[in-house]
Amino acid sequence: MTTQQIRSLSTATVGSWTPEDLAELTEQQISALTASQVAAIETDGFASLTTSQLAAITPRSMIGLTLDQLSVLTPDEVSGLGTNQVAAMGADQLTALTSDQAEALTSEQVARLSSSQIAALDVEDIATFSTADIAAISPRAIKGLTADQIGVLSLDQFGALETRQIAALRTTQISAITPEQLASMSTEQIGALSPSQIGALSDEAFAALSPDQVASFGPRAIPGLSPERIAGFSTEQIQALTPSQIGYLNSRQVTALGTEHLASLSPEGVAAISTRAISGLTAEQVSSLSTEQFAALTPSQIGSMRPFQFEAMTPSQAASMDSAQLGKLSATNMRSLTTDAVAALSADQIAAINPGAFRGLGEEQIAVLATDRIEALTTSQLGRISPLQLAFFSTDQLAALSPAKISSLDPRAMVRLSPEAVAGLSLDQISALKPSQIAQLRPDQVAALSVEQTESLTTSQMAVLGGSQLAALGLENIAALSEDQISSINPRSISALSGNQIAALSKIQIEALSINQVGALKMGQTDVLTAEALETFSPAKIAAMSVSGVRGLSAEVFASFSPEQFSALTTAQIAGLRDYHMAALTPSNIENFSTKQIAAFDAAQGAELPTETLAAFSADQIAALSARAVPGLTEAQIAALSTDQAEAFTAAQVANFGATQTGALSTDNFATFSTADLAAMSGAAIGGLSTDSIASLTIDQIAALKTGQISALKPEQIAVLSMTQIDTMTQSQIGALSANQVAAISPETLAAMSVDQLGWISVGAMSGLTPDQLASLDPSQFEAFSDRQIGGLSADQLNALGSTVLANFSADRIAAISVSAISGLSVDALSSFDGERLAALRPAHIAALTPDQIASLSPTQVEQLSTSQVAALSAGQLGAMSFDATGVLTTDQIAALKPSTVAGFTEAQIGNLSTTQFDALSSSQLGALTATQVGAITAANLATLSPADIGAISDSAISGLSTANIAGLDHEQIGGVKPTQISKLTYYQIKAFASDQISVLSTAQFGALNGLQVSALGPNVVPALTTEQIAAIDPKSIAGLTPGQIEAFTPIQAEALTSSQVANLSAAQIAAFDIEDLALFSTADIASLSGSGISGLSDSDIMSLDREQLDAFTAEQYQAMNSETIWAIAAAYEAA
Repeated sequence: MTTQQIRSLSTATVGSWTPEDLAELTEQQISALTASQVAAIETDGFASLTTSQLAAITPRSMIGLTLDQLSVLTPDEVSGLGTNQVAAMGADQLTALTSDQAEALTSEQVARLSSSQIAALDVEDIATFSTADIAAISPRAIKGLTADQIGVLSLDQFGALETRQIAALRTTQISAITPEQLASMSTEQIGALSPSQIGALSDEAFAALSPDQVASFGPRAIPGLSPERIAGFSTEQIQALTPSQIGYLNSRQVTALGTEHLASLSPEGVAAISTRAISGLTAEQVSSLSTEQFAALTPSQIGSMRPFQFEAMTPSQAASMDSAQLGKLSATNMRSLTTDAVAALSADQIAAINPGAFRGLGEEQIAVLATDRIEALTTSQLGRISPLQLAFFSTDQLAALSPAKISSLDPRAMVRLSPEAVAGLSLDQISALKPSQIAQLRPDQVAALSVEQTESLTTSQMAVLGGSQLAALGLENIAALSEDQISSINPRSISALSGNQIAALSKIQIEALSINQVGALKMGQTDVLTAEALETFSPAKIAAMSVSGVRGLSAEVFASFSPEQFSALTTAQIAGLRDYHMAALTPSNIENFSTKQIAAFDAAQGAELPTETLAAFSADQIAALSARAVPGLTEAQIAALSTDQAEAFTAAQVANFGATQTGALSTDNFATFSTADLAAMSGAAIGGLSTDSIASLTIDQIAALKTGQISALKPEQIAVLSMTQIDTMTQSQIGALSANQVAAISPETLAAMSVDQLGWISVGAMSGLTPDQLASLDPSQFEAFSDRQIGGLSADQLNALGSTVLANFSADRIAAISVSAISGLSVDALSSFDGERLAALRPAHIAALTPDQIASLSPTQVEQLSTSQVAALSAGQLGAMSFDATGVLTTDQIAALKPSTVAGFTEAQIGNLSTTQFDALSSSQLGALTATQVGAITAANLATLSPADIGAISDSAISGLSTANIAGLDHEQIGGVKPTQISKLTYYQIKAFASDQISVLSTAQFGALNGLQVSALGPNVVPALTTEQIAAIDPKSIAGLTPGQIEAFTPIQAEALTSSQVANLSAAQIAAFDIEDLALFSTADIASLSGSGISGLSDSDIMSLDREQLDAFTAEQYQAMNSETIWAIAAAYEAA
């Protein structure tokens, strides 16, 4: 058979083969068998297979071997299996192997086993493996060994494991290693262990490690040891650690080392601890280190140690440190050293400390440094000392510093020295201080300097002293300063010297001040300068003084200035002079002032000049006074001026004169003022001139006055103007006069004015004319006034003219009168107006007339009013008009009245209107009438109104119609009444309607009736109501029907009621219906009856209802019925 035929055989066929049949199969045919076919071979048949036939079974088919088949294989047959066949066996097949079969496996076969196959072998099978077999297990397969399998390995087998197999073992396998097995491991095997493997060893096994084995640990395996494992090391095991292994210890492992462990380490071993791990040493461990071990620590280890470790350092350890170690100290670590440890440091060690680390020393540590240690400090270390540290130095320690070292201190640290410490510095130390150090001294430190120390300060040191420092020097110190020291002081600092310090300066010291220093002096310092000290100031120094400094000089010192010093004063200094300086100036002093200096005076300063000093001013000096200084000159100073000085004033100066100053001018001095000077004067200054000065004005001076100056003249000044002076005034000057000024002109002077001048008086000034002035004018002068001027007259002025004069006013003049003046005219004045003058009144005039003025108008005057004038009347004015006056109003005038004005008619006026007048009222005017006015309408006038006119009356006013007038309305007028008007009629007005009037009311009008109005319909009127009118009544208003009205209903009217109306009928209303009326109620009417309405039905009413009506009662109605009604309905049903 071919291989293809073999594969096509069923398992049953294969299972039927005898040993003889199997013996006939070739190796090629055997190799064609599938796994299922192989499994179908009977056990005895399988046992008959030859070694070569067995070897022909493919690896893929090997998985088909049954356990029974495997059990018949001989050890030789097992050994004869190919490595691929063995590799293909399943775990259950391998588990089924007997010890003899397992022992028969060759090293080559074992090498092909996988980890799962190895794990499937029984422990007995593993025990049969030779050392060669054990060594043949692949590193990947070795991972399959179980803990039990590991445990049965003999020492020889364990020793046969290669390093690569050892490295492949899992931690769970490692933990199964027995102490005996571990003890048998070679150093090479031990060296192959990883950190995690070493960590997985059991405590019992680990304790069995020999020192040589410990030494054979790979350095990288060391981190796998737990701190507890490290703590469990014996001293011999610790001693066995090599420096490279120690270098792999971490901080937690180092912490776990006992002090006896550390003591067993050589100095080299301690030095091998990594810089990261060194931080794991506890304080107890640090203290336990011998001086040899501590000395062996590397600078890097020292630099990595933590503060608490340095705190544990012993004095002997500190004393053992070399310069390289000390150089690695940080400020934090330095701060952690105990005072004993610091005190143990030698002078050489102190000098070796890193300058940056020295900043870590605290107060107690610095205190234990002996003077020889202080002397050993380098300039670099001293330069890094903080301000706080320097404050901890004692006087003796500071004294131990050389001048050069003192100068190396950080300038910022100087501020922390106590005043006592500064006072204790030697003169050499003081002189050695750098300017930057001097600049940092506090004021209280500077104040502690002795006179000798102050004298030792160099000029460069003096130059950096600030203001607050300089101000702290004592008076004795200030007085001891040399001229060079004085001149070297920064000008900015000079200003901080107190007055007492300035006063302590000698004349020689004052003279040593530079120009810049003098310029820095200010008020409060210069106050104490004496005249003797000021003698040393050159003109240049005087000029250099600040404004504040000059202001601070006393009056006595200022007055002592030499001519050259006065001349040296700048304009800014002059401007800053105080009142007592100005008051101290004498005539002889002022001679030294230039015109430029004079020009610097301000008003307040000028006011303080003594009168005699100002009187000593030259004409040039007077002319040099600034315009801003002039207003400050007092009346006394002005009055004391000579005519030459007065004449020296410029127009610009005169322009700044005030009223009090011009009032102080004598007439002689005023006479020196040119027309330009006069023109430059302010209005206020003009107003301050005395009446004598005004009266002395020449024609040229009058002509030079500007309108603004004219306006500023006071009435009393105007009053002294002569006719000649007035006569010369121009149109613009006359036009500038105010009402008060015009009033001040005497009647005689006014009468002397030309008609042209009178015409120049402004409209605004016209109101100033007094009755006497007006009376002084002749008719030709009065005629000279323009209409606009007339418009400027007040009511009082017009009334003063009298009715005779007013009667002669032209129409244009009347029209020009102001509205306010018209409203103030007396009744007599107004009554004098004839038709022409009345016609000249503007509508605005008419609107401004008071009720009294209106009441005074005669019928003739009213009749002459134009329609535009009448249209201007207000309601109040119309009401004020006399009864006779309103009676003559023409229809055009009536029609011209505004609707709002018509509302002003009184009842009497309304009642007095003729039918022609009343008929002239428009609809809009009628709409403005009030209810009271409507009530005053006569029947004759009412009859003139059209339906549209009736409808124009407002809803609120219609209620004013009298019942007589209601009854007098014709049918057309009734038709004009709007529904909204109907709704406003009163009960009595409705009651006044006759039957024929009611009959013409539209359904819309009927629909506007409210309940009260409905109830007003008389019983005689009800039968005349049409069915349309009945149906139009609002359902809400139907409740107004009285039982008497309902009893008057005809059946047809009852039938006209709508269901909505029926729904609003009360019990009393329902009870008023006749049986005949109820019989006409539709089923919808019956269904709409309210509970109250149903209760109004009597038993006889119910009995009269037909079946359809009875059927119309709803469930809701039944629920509202009482038992009597329900029984009555039942009885009605039986009867029906």
